[in-house]
Amino acid sequence: PAKGPAGPPRRSFTNFFADAKLRRLEDAANANRGDVRAELNFLKELNATYPEAVVRRFESGRYAVSEPIVKEYLKALAQTGKLDSTPLEGL
Repeated sequence: PAKGPAGPPRRSFTNFFADAKLRRLEDAANANRGDVRAELNFLKELNATYPEAVVRRFESGRYAVSEPIVKEYLKALAQTGKLDSTPLEGL
């Protein structure tokens, strides 16, 4: 967070808008957990900044899965350095 001239840190507009977009995408994905398109849209956006969150969400097993979603998960594993230590059987 950026520091204001006097006082506590404040969020930048970039982070605020990115986080607001992520919240909207997450809400859409959570509203219908079987919606592959909504889940993929959320994971793609999430992966840009929070790949560890993509890994946790995918591994929870509670959300839609498709080949493009698995690919997004693999990208997140690579970004977090966990690809080599994660078993991929059954994906």
